[in-house]
This record gives sequence, structure tokens and C-alpha cells, in this order.
Amino acid sequence: MKRIVILGAGTAGTIVANKLVQEMDSDQWKITVVDQSENHYYQPGFLFIPFGIYSPSDVVKPKRNFLPPTVDVIFSDIELIEPDKNLVLLG
Repeated sequence: MKRIVILGAGTAGTIVANKLVQEMDSDQWKITVVDQSENHYYQPGFLFIPFGIYSPSDVVKPKRNFLPPTVDVIFSDIELIEPDKNLVLLG
């Protein structure tokens, strides 16, 4: 099985993971996303919390909710990236 590792589950990493799942054969490819934080913070929404338009639960969501279930997600710091060795060392 071939592997793709996406470092970061921000906007770009999340979009790439979602697009790749649609294009890749899951019997041949395994996609893993690595990110430091389990939560996504919709920062523009923080402006509306003091006025009661949004609550904290409206603007803080698990990043896992935005990724397909077939994608492996690892929440960890990244200590070292060695592209020549296809190695990512997690902290």
C-alpha cells in the first residue's frame, strides 16, 4: 500500500485530504493527516460571541469532523522532517 502524509489540517491540508480521497483508490493508497491541535477555531466567529450571535461551541469544532472517515488523523507535534528518507518524526 502506498502512503500520502499531509502535514497540517488547516484549510489547505483539509482540502487536499478531501480531494485526494475522491481521486485515489483506497485499496492502493492510505492517507494520513498530522496536526498539532485537535480543534479548529473559526476565528472570525469570535467577534460575534460577545453579542450572543455565536457561542464558543459554534466556533470551535474537532478537525476530525472535516476529514473523511477513511483518512487516518494523528494529533502530534512534528519533530523532524527528512524528505530524502520519506521520514516524519513525531513528538
